[in-house]
Amino acid sequence: MSLLNTITKLLFDKSALTKILSTTTLLLAITSIGSNANAATLNWNDLGWSSVKNGGKYDSTDSGTVFRNVDGSGIDVTVEYSNNMWNGEPNLYERHPLNDTYKGTLRFTNDKSEKENTWLKLTFSEVVNIDEMWIGSLSTIRSNRREWLSFAAYSGTEINENNLVKASNYNTFENFFGGQTGSSTAVYEDNADTPSLVSLDTDFGTANDDAVYTTYGIGNQVNNLFGRVFFEYNNQAVQTLYIQNFATDPRREGDTPEADDSRSSGKTSVAIGQSIVFRKADQSQKVPEPSLVFGLLLVAGISKALKHRLV
Repeated sequence: MSLLNTITKLLFDKSALTKILSTTTLLLAITSIGSNANAATLNWNDLGWSSVKNGGKYDSTDSGTVFRNVDGSGIDVTVEYSNNMWNGEPNLYERHPLNDTYKGTLRFTNDKSEKENTWLKLTFSEVVNIDEMWIGSLSTIRSNRREWLSFAAYSGTEINENNLVKASNYNTFENFFGGQTGSSTAVYEDNADTPSLVSLDTDFGTANDDAVYTTYGIGNQVNNLFGRVFFEYNNQAVQTLYIQNFATDPRREGDTPEADDSRSSGKTSVAIGQSIVFRKADQSQKVPEPSLVFGLLLVAGISKALKHRLV
């Protein structure tokens, strides 16, 4: 029997065709499960942040709050934060002038009395890639306080400059994760994401870049002008995210935040976006297109059936 006749007979042979399709369907399902397992989302609401506080003030010397198997990823995330925030501990934004943007974000505040940085640290149980995350709610307040955020990612669990990892990209545009570059293409919630509302770290992309991204808001809160910054670590393995917050009195463009006497003791607050999309660093390879996978598996199934028929 010719090869063409054999394949034709197989396609009209219910038993053989069923075996081919069953094998292919099973393998496709397994492939699909594998591809869908890549991305996971840390969402503050889904984690039940409000219920873990227990009404007590967190002590930064403790081991932190551990969230197990976040979004079925098999990865645990430990959240720690400093005990010098003026409102005691982070909380979820329930009300904000730009609710659609900031409701459900993790809000934390500056140090009102001692003028030191407050901080929040996220540690993954293994290295990951960060596909999407943002920090923001940055503005100036009544022209006498400016909100600052400093963000860094590390390849290990220690805050050590030798472990710093540079972002693959960061910017201030709302459609950043869609690959947008250049100016924002649309007015978004009272100009919440126009470049003019946030001053970015000017060292980014230069030889002097230290991978610590310090940014501040320059939009006026009275006019609901808040800015935020989006980050990606697509091809870099990171394990720890470290975010610091402080406030300053007004300063001239080009001033630096190192001088403690420029710090403000006025109350301010900032936010980490509702969700952080991440994946295990060893799952960063692209999954083949479904049509290609199906074709390869179908050929494999026919080949297997042919082998049994031709023996």
